[in-house]
Amino acid sequence: MAGYGDLTPLQWWNSENTPLREVSAEDLHAFLLEGDRSTRVINGHGIRFKGRDYMAGWMTGRSGTRVHIRFQPHHLEQIEIFEADNRRHLGTAYLADQATDEQIEQVYQARAERSRRVRRDLRRAEALRRRRFKAHTTTGPAQADTAMTRKEAAQELRPWSSGRTADDLPSDYMPRRITPPGGWAVPDTPTPTEEDT
Repeated sequence: MAGYGDLTPLQWWNSENTPLREVSAEDLHAFLLEGDRSTRVINGHGIRFKGRDYMAGWMTGRSGTRVHIRFQPHHLEQIEIFEADNRRHLGTAYLADQATDEQIEQVYQARAERSRRVRRDLRRAEALRRRRFKAHTTTGPAQADTAMTRKEAAQELRPWSSGRTADDLPSDYMPRRITPPGGWAVPDTPTPTEEDT
């Protein structure tokens, strides 16, 4: 404040005589929003952007119009639409079929529960990963305590046999029970070459 004659910021602002220029909404839309490089087309469902549909009343009768999209990166409930040819602002489009506050809260609760489950599984896996050693009453090399039945080993390896965890598998997943004939193409199986035959 000493550099400004002991005035507060508000007093300094009010004493300044420089005129303020109001910026139009079109200029703000043109210069302060992030742009999407690709050209899109207005369809019957509106405009598809980042896997979501956006609609607005002004789009009626404009199917087939080529447009560019500008948006605020962290506020995707609405986007600004510009003509692709002359960059004229057409209007604002709003997220179609937006979830209710209750549905959004359920999604966040489900994410929190999954995060807790993953952390719990990670702690359990870390505890199982530690090797235990047999107790000794005399000096000698350490011997690992590896007592485990075949059933226990198979049960623990089952989720990893397909290369995916049980969490990632769909609920209706059924592993392949028979070996397909030799000429069939099977995922993750190298195709036989003439040298192999």
